[in-house]
Amino acid sequence: MRLLFCSEARAVDVTFQVHMAEQVQLGAFDPAQDFVDVAGSFNGWGSSPLTPLADADGDTVWSVVVAGFTTGQGIEFKFRLNGQWDGTEEFPGVGNNRSYTVLASGNLVDVTYNDYAPAGGGGSDPWPWAPRTGGTTPSSTRSSCAASATATVTASATCRA
Repeated sequence: MRLLFCSEARAVDVTFQVHMAEQVQLGAFDPAQDFVDVAGSFNGWGSSPLTPLADADGDTVWSVVVAGFTTGQGIEFKFRLNGQWDGTEEFPGVGNNRSYTVLASGNLVDVTYNDYAPAGGGGSDPWPWAPRTGGTTPSSTRSSCAASATATVTASATCRA
């Protein structure tokens, strides 16, 4: 006798959100000319596809919803300016990546560009011994992009004998 076990694996969305106000104040980022993207283990480190974020309301909080993750999946990533690996990406020259473990729901990575704070949810701190630097934004502002984000959920069945 052969038993067949089936489990349904649902695609899970992750919202990536990055605060750029400090970079604007430093003159390192001009929202009129520059853009932010997320590059990581899930998109060929930004080469396939390029994953730009948007700031629809002009509050310097950029976000994007990326679909297709699975619960428990570990990912690594960095935010970049203008899709480039030219020293303007987060944590240049030290090789540290942000990491995140995908949850069953409520996946919001909410950080300040190039800071040392955890990535939220199942995230980890690229430099855990370093203090968080300025550039924080009130939590009510941080949730504004997440509230307007649109999610796409797909499902697939995984079976094994």
